[in-house]
Formats: sequence, structure tokens, C-alpha cells
Amino acid sequence: ATGSYIYIYRCMRPYYKFTLPPVELNSEEQYIWDELRAHKLDNEHALTALIDLNANNSGKQLTFRSMFILSVVDRSEQLKYIESYKTVQLQQSTCVTCMASINLHDMEQDSISSLVVGTENNDV
Repeated sequence: ATGSYIYIYRCMRPYYKFTLPPVELNSEEQYIWDELRAHKLDNEHALTALIDLNANNSGKQLTFRSMFILSVVDRSEQLKYIESYKTVQLQQSTCVTCMASINLHDMEQDSISSLVVGTENNDV
């Protein structure tokens, strides 16, 4: 596995590539970025809304883009990043952090098994 992809090899050749599904986005954060893209919200109000959303976190984690913007100390730099990112579609992918296989019937090494994948967003 690398990043959000799982590669399966057969006879030392790539056989199958599986992509992890995207992470479900916070609907309020999605709304803020959609309003920015439609020019219905200015950068200053969007930044304030993102700060409020992060402070009143309702259990959903913000995307890497929003967290990066909020981590920048200088407010003018934050507004520059918002301006540069507002035309790009908001998405959140995850990375594989651990993998294991579970044998279904027998404990032998050649028996049929299932792949279990853990991601950095706490999904299995």
C-alpha cells in the first residue's frame, strides 16, 4: 500500500489497484468553500467561519486544506491561501496506516484470507 492505494501483485507483476474511498466531508465546511467558489462569500467572512467551525467542532475533523490555513499565524497569509484555494474542488483523501490478513477457514498460509486495512481517519 502507498498513500490511498492498495496494490495487489500476482507472479511479481501488478495485478490489481484499489483506491480507498474519499472521506466524507463536513457539510458546513463544504458549504463555506462552495459559497467561496460561487463568489457569494468573501475571504474575510470565510476565514471567520472556518475559525468558528474549528472552535465549535462537532466531532468531524476539518480537511487538511482548512487546517493548514488555520495553522498559518499571519492573517494576511491566511487570506492569500484562501484566495488561491477557493477555485479548487474540496476533497479529503486518507492514507493506509496498517494492513493485515485474516484467514477465513484454515490457519494454513495458502488458505483463503481477507485483507483488513486501517486508515489514518480511524476507519477499518
